[in-house]
Amino acid sequence: MKENNQLQALNEALNDVFKELNSFNKRYKINLIYIFFSNFKSFSKENEYKFFSEYDNSVKFSLTFSESLLSIYPFNKLDNKKQKLVFINLKKEEYGFIDMYQFQNMLNGSLNNLVNKFIIRYKNIKKLVNVIYGNNILKENDKRLEFPLHIIKYIHISRLIDFKEFFEIKKNRQLIIVDNKNPFSLNELNSYNKKLQELKNNLPQLKKELLRFKKERKSMKKLWSIATAVRNPERLRNFLITLKEMEGQDWNTQSQEEFQARLVKNRFYGYSDSQFYSTLSQSTVQLIENLNHHISLTEAFNILREKNYPEGFAIRGRTSFKALEKVGLAFIQNGKIKISSLGNYLLKDNYDIGEIFFRSFIKWQYPNPKSRDFSNKNIYNIKPFIATLHLINKVNEICKKRNLKAKGISKQEFMIFGQSLLHYQDINSQAKRLIEFRVALESLQTIDEKKEYISNYIAEFLSEFNNATDGNLHDYADNTIRYFRLTRYITIRGGGFYIDLEPRRMIEIQKLLETDNASAREFMQDDYVAYMSDINQPLLPWEEKNELLKIYRGTLDDIRKLEAQTSTDAHPFSLENQEIEYLKSEIEKLREYRHKLQNIELKQQLQDLTQIDEVIDKLTNIRSQDLKPSIALEKYITHALNIINDAKEIKANSILSDDNDFIFTAPANKPDIECFYESFNSVCEVTMLTNRDQWHNEGQPVMRHFRDFENVSSHQNNYCLFVAPSLHRDTINTFWISVKYEYEGNPQKIIPLKISQVIQILETIKTLKLQNKSFSHLMFKQFLDDIVGLKNSVANSDEWLRAIPAVLNKFKQELLCN
Repeated sequence: MKENNQLQALNEALNDVFKELNSFNKRYKINLIYIFFSNFKSFSKENEYKFFSEYDNSVKFSLTFSESLLSIYPFNKLDNKKQKLVFINLKKEEYGFIDMYQFQNMLNGSLNNLVNKFIIRYKNIKKLVNVIYGNNILKENDKRLEFPLHIIKYIHISRLIDFKEFFEIKKNRQLIIVDNKNPFSLNELNSYNKKLQELKNNLPQLKKELLRFKKERKSMKKLWSIATAVRNPERLRNFLITLKEMEGQDWNTQSQEEFQARLVKNRFYGYSDSQFYSTLSQSTVQLIENLNHHISLTEAFNILREKNYPEGFAIRGRTSFKALEKVGLAFIQNGKIKISSLGNYLLKDNYDIGEIFFRSFIKWQYPNPKSRDFSNKNIYNIKPFIATLHLINKVNEICKKRNLKAKGISKQEFMIFGQSLLHYQDINSQAKRLIEFRVALESLQTIDEKKEYISNYIAEFLSEFNNATDGNLHDYADNTIRYFRLTRYITIRGGGFYIDLEPRRMIEIQKLLETDNASAREFMQDDYVAYMSDINQPLLPWEEKNELLKIYRGTLDDIRKLEAQTSTDAHPFSLENQEIEYLKSEIEKLREYRHKLQNIELKQQLQDLTQIDEVIDKLTNIRSQDLKPSIALEKYITHALNIINDAKEIKANSILSDDNDFIFTAPANKPDIECFYESFNSVCEVTMLTNRDQWHNEGQPVMRHFRDFENVSSHQNNYCLFVAPSLHRDTINTFWISVKYEYEGNPQKIIPLKISQVIQILETIKTLKLQNKSFSHLMFKQFLDDIVGLKNSVANSDEWLRAIPAVLNKFKQELLCN
């Protein structure tokens, strides 16, 4: 009886503490997460449930681990920008608080020792721990962690949560972790109650400390980075297509829910996402996965209701909208949804994703009225993209003055000095620090010395940055460089290790640097939204007659040099007038023609046997390239097609830099590659997808792109090559129907090939070259015809796919024997 009274008193005291901290948390928006660990093994099963259920109204969920497991649970994955941990450890008579970044660093030393001690004994526990220790992901049946069985039973006191929910804990939500290895004694209960009373008495002082802590944290520096929301440009366009369905509607809770539901309906959100599926019934997952079923809006609403988000799903709609708003693609005007001029440009068939990002990045600044992050004006005053151009330019200037090689900045230097550049007035000093770092690093002899120097330098130089973890540094830098390259004002050099200013855009870059010192402008919120959303703002400083004429003449000079190098007849160019819009249009035509000459140059270079070996190696190891695999596949299949035969032109529709390198995949409304020959034309579509998503993303679009191409082709004979690592049965079945019967009234000539089969063709071409034998596009056409012709001798799509290797082998043998 005494024990129960003591337990009840302890429970009541805890409630009082949580209630008061919760009220404080709500008022000051510190976003506390409470971690309480003590011993409740002596509870009966009924009392255990009762204890947790009393918290469920405010807690929403509770987890139970042993105290030792606290050290390996991935709290470092929580949002270190907002949340703080409050520790209440009655057994050790301690309490305190810490932020996520400090907590992560505190744990780093003990992780290795702990990870090897335990073995998983419960199949569902991997849902809770599969992000442990960085990239050290737990696999099915992994035996590195053990959770004692008597601890596991608490998992079901409330529902099993997934990580996405766990990481999105907001204010007024507590996380309770209980250590139940040893039961309480009555003396312990009495002692713990006294300690808890002392804690209650000390709450005013704890609150003062928390406010001081919040103020200090606010003054700490943070690396800037490209937001996660803009990491996938095609996803942004899909979100925008969905929002366009609602343009003009009031923006309120109902429309926010509807926007998120429409994203689910269109399979732009949640589809093929195991994390999204984790809390859905099997029948609901099957409904989403059934691509023959068009999800209705009502069904989409029901799917989101089944997700049972604690905060509702309107907030999900607001988050999805913010991704568009941040880039300036959409905004709220007079309470209604509005697609911006920049957004409407992205919705056009002929949009240029590089232009979208350039127009957004030249305006992107910190601080800005739409972001609470980087709001301290004493620390932040910068336009990151413009500042990066200034930094590279300044580094190159210093190198020239010191008789050092001007080579831009390395990706590692950008990681350290680029994203830690927070104020435009620090550009010169940051450039000098970068050069000092480079000189010191290059003076070291061994790799180990260099690694130690870099590690120590980062630890000291970035010690004031609260998000400068090793993972963040590399992730931020890689992502930022990838998207800055889309603007075509940044180029890669030095074997992919350095970034530099694009030499073919130096007139534009110099004008930009002369007129913008990278300082942030002052805006009211509505003015900033309007500014970001207007594709015509700001006025570009080189868009006046004299500067545009310089750009035109410089580009024409490049063309004449390429014509000489490729033995191409000079193309006549002339200006009919000097109006601004006309000059801009003519410059774009010159750049397009320059790409055509660069493709001729590329084709000539690829005839070298060593180049064939390189392309074979790149395709063999397509997932190991410096580029994203999807971009790498478009690049090296384009190279392969240039090697294979005597095409008049192989034209990739990928986003290309001014030096003709691949920087992003082809837009969704065009074939990946177009091929033009004397006797026929073709398109080539490539994908890295191998599961049923291959059919969903490529089936209809490939046939539609091909039919559009056929309709405008100069030849009656047209073919479509489809290349992937492997070929899904549903994809093949769709193509088979088009080949055997029809698509939109007429059959098509689609040839599905694996990457490995393209490699076999390249190896055969190499052998022919070694034997001084020629290979023409007519031979390649015969190979394509033979695969299409299989429709007359096989019964179905499975037999068609199985027969293709035999056709390939016959093709190779005939080439080598003739």
